[in-house]
Amino acid sequence: MKKLFITVIIIMLCLSLGTTVSANTKEGFSNSNIKVIEEGFSTFIYEYNGIEISGDTKLSEEQIINMYNAAMNEKVGIMGVDPGNTQVIVIPPMYKTYKNTGAKAAAELLSAYIIKKAPEKAKKSTFGAWVLNKLTGWAKVETTYVGMWTTSSYSSYEQKRVYHNTLVHYKNSNYTTPKSIQYWEATHWWE
Repeated sequence: MKKLFITVIIIMLCLSLGTTVSANTKEGFSNSNIKVIEEGFSTFIYEYNGIEISGDTKLSEEQIINMYNAAMNEKVGIMGVDPGNTQVIVIPPMYKTYKNTGAKAAAELLSAYIIKKAPEKAKKSTFGAWVLNKLTGWAKVETTYVGMWTTSSYSSYEQKRVYHNTLVHYKNSNYTTPKSIQYWEATHWWE
């Protein structure tokens, strides 16, 4: 039994170490604010100025900075004609607030059910109260502020314009302080 347990642990460790890159790797970026968190087969996670940027394709330094600037509501041109090497917004930003009322109600209902079904002995002990608090603490569903748009930029690696759909989660309703940025390649929609 011990051998089986140790074998499973070793296999899990080997699999989890396979595709990640150290967070200190710069991958040739001249900007020291860019950190590569993970580069896998189809997952690329960067950090720039404290904001996590994740997606399905590798980005250049310029693309990371442009994506960050667009999320910060910096000026990025709307595409009229093919502008060459710059990044432009092809589909303008749309901002939306999600109140998540249905998710809040479901989480609160589930929390109430857990508390009701907990044994009285657990409710009265310090450790039991702590465990119940941890089990029901996840139920805090907050309002979400989201911005989304499509950008286009020239990829010297692919020798063509590439398109990215961008989804940004913001901290508040003024849509100027991003919490995270996600992107995915959408070039196939434009060819």
